[in-house]
Amino acid sequence: MATNANCKIKVFKSVETSFNKDYISQLLVNISQDHTTFDSEVVYIKKIISSYFIKLVVDVMIPKTGDYRTLFNYEANICDILGTKGSQTINLFSIWIQNIFKYSDMPKSCPIQKVCFINGCYGWRGFKVDRNSIPPFVVNGLYRITANNTLKYKDGDIQVVSAVLMVEIKMK
Repeated sequence: MATNANCKIKVFKSVETSFNKDYISQLLVNISQDHTTFDSEVVYIKKIISSYFIKLVVDVMIPKTGDYRTLFNYEANICDILGTKGSQTINLFSIWIQNIFKYSDMPKSCPIQKVCFINGCYGWRGFKVDRNSIPPFVVNGLYRITANNTLKYKDGDIQVVSAVLMVEIKMK
């Protein structure tokens, strides 16, 4: 790891997940022993064609109260992100998505198939938060990152998967 005084250390503290068993048969997340990376695998049992949305919320804990304050709240169509629309927009969210793709074998377009590949199914191996994906204004603290993936239809939404990841950021 770099010895730069401004180097930010990312530590994955914990993760909680839930999923809709009509769409996913298995979701595993394993944080490494040094808490700097994680591996994850998800097994889709139904094809996801469109209207698949992610809502990503990043909260920081206020040390004095233990309450959380939202820093980032963004919702987007995953199929647009996987296709050309998501990659044409340069913003913090698109930088995070590129970081996710770097460690993932997720498809680069919809539909998201229900089949598994040789390495298991869709997943992330050795996922870590790259340095360029943390804005300079982010300070030391405990962060809660919540991702909810939902199918949106005119007659109602269907929650497919949810994850809450606790990350500690420290200056080295």
